[in-house]
Amino acid sequence: MPCTPIPGGGFVCSRGTRRCSVPGCAARMAAKLCDYPVKRADRMGRVVAGATCDAALCAAHAVSVGPDRDYCPPHARAGEVPR
Repeated sequence: MPCTPIPGGGFVCSRGTRRCSVPGCAARMAAKLCDYPVKRADRMGRVVAGATCDAALCAAHAVSVGPDRDYCPPHARAGEVPR
């Protein structure tokens, strides 16, 4: 897991770079993740609070729906009301 030092102390770690998950766009680097709320269970079957879609998105495919909030094209197109 690559880690980068940040000014003022501390580190930001990630699992590396990701490619955009939109079909036909695998060559672009993902800069964002879909923030659409979803129901997701952990390994014990408990609902995870605050879970989001997390589809990797390049800047061209991220649909901004608010400050620091982006949806993937399917969630933005559907016009669904978040649960």
